[in-house]
Amino acid sequence: MGLNRVALRQRNLIQPGQMPFQTRLDYKYDSGDFPKNMAMALAAADWAGFPARLADSAAGGKLRGIGVANAIDNAGGPHRNPMEEAAEIRFDMAAA
Repeated sequence: MGLNRVALRQRNLIQPGQMPFQTRLDYKYDSGDFPKNMAMALAAADWAGFPARLADSAAGGKLRGIGVANAIDNAGGPHRNPMEEAAEIRFDMAAA
């Protein structure tokens, strides 16, 4: 789509001036600075330095990726009775 993935997420963040913010579910956010949190996360991940790390990896014959996600609602479901949230990434090196 030609959209910058970070800019898209920044555009959709709840802004401090929108508080309290009622979601489509039952959640109401009464505080938080989500744009600041995003900026801090991007700085901690050295997002701006990724192209150089990507080039270094490519020069060494290795692949490198980066991703960003924003999740503030309970994603563990079911609604009102959440379970523990988890994520897992596996790599099948035998296929490489």
